[in-house]
Amino acid sequence: DENLNVIWSENDEVMVLGADNQTGVYKFSSYVADDNKTAAVFENVDTKVTGSRSAIYPASAYVADSYDGTTAQIELGGVDAVTIPTGSPSEVLGKTVVSTLPLVSTPSEETLSFSNLFGGVMFRPYDYMGMGVNIQKLSVASTDGRAIGGVATIDIATGKITSFEGTDTEL
Repeated sequence: DENLNVIWSENDEVMVLGADNQTGVYKFSSYVADDNKTAAVFENVDTKVTGSRSAIYPASAYVADSYDGTTAQIELGGVDAVTIPTGSPSEVLGKTVVSTLPLVSTPSEETLSFSNLFGGVMFRPYDYMGMGVNIQKLSVASTDGRAIGGVATIDIATGKITSFEGTDTEL
């Protein structure tokens, strides 16, 4: 939304990690008394995880079989294609893709609260002079050779990144 909050949508999926090393995909079910859609209910799709659990969003970012009870891995890559919203700058502001950034929750037996793992780069191209500016390609590159895409290992108890390995220096 315009405050850069994550907005849950239909078909969103989270990978739930349980204290007993179980993992399961939970799919968006409904909104929770929240007109802004910043709170949601997710129901299990495959394996039900019980007890203390944490989660990774989106589920597709989770590296299969990487959860060992204390750490898990996620794949970080660029958004291949983003449809640029049209309209004035104030109209475009409310249509950000902050929900595409990986999120993680620390362990809880009840409500899971998510935090961003990484920052993002947002461009708001706007042809303010009405000259028909058309952007053909946009890329982000590391100037110091550090990877900006790859696999991150996360400490599930703290929600912090413990290591990052990758070779992608441009997305």
